Amino acid sequence: DEVFEFGAGQTADSIKQKLVGLDAGLVRAIDGNNAFYRSSFFRLSPNLKWKGRVHEYVDGIAEDKAVVINECFINVFQEGASWMGSRKEKLQKYLELLFEQHEEEPKEPRWVYFIADTYRNVQEPQFDKMAMAWYRKRIAMDGGSVEENYVSRVMFASMQLKETGAINDALLESCGKIFDRGEHLLTLATYYQSKNQIERSYLHSSKMVKYIWNIPKTASMMIDREVYFVVMPIVHAYN
Repeated sequence: DEVFEFGAGQTADSIKQKLVGLDAGLVRAIDGNNAFYRSSFFRLSPNLKWKGRVHEYVDGIAEDKAVVINECFINVFQEGASWMGSRKEKLQKYLELLFEQHEEEPKEPRWVYFIADTYRNVQEPQFDKMAMAWYRKRIAMDGGSVEENYVSRVMFASMQLKETGAINDALLESCGKIFDRGEHLLTLATYYQSKNQIERSYLHSSKMVKYIWNIPKTASMMIDREVYFVVMPIVHAYN
């Protein structure tokens, strides 16, 4: 369900040259409008190991020994044997595996985040409540990926807004202090625009301008290109 593709003019040799002296290359995976980066190339070494029953990753890669390779990408398709059954059943199986992993590593933030995200992806009210509880737990944890914490805050605030109709200003505004992305500003701008509080919406959308058509290079997970290239410009232009 994944196809590796070279960018224009790229070959296996040109990609290999970018990996000389490094331990890993991160490649963008594209799933519909969403994209995320992961270690698709890595040096075979006793120090590097696959970790996780699901959402597995290569553990042991030092940041200064990895490079982002934008000259190739991976197209992700929801097809093949694992997608032939019910999507809900597949996600529930993921949850079983994630809870097993969480039981083994209760202090590992990654598994808490993915439990929350898997509950959210079921897209049913009773699962939304579970997602919010696990996002809240991830937000409170120390360590792990700062970007993961950022996404957890945006997701929790967005789901809370959907459930209660109220915006969590403090939580969303804290997002900008921990990671450089624009989704928290869009959430605030969209909310106040919907309440016809245009000046207040503009305060947030004007800060969002630097992200329009400009996805931060540091962003590596759950990147919705439509948000940056379509939604942000429209919201700010309206204001």
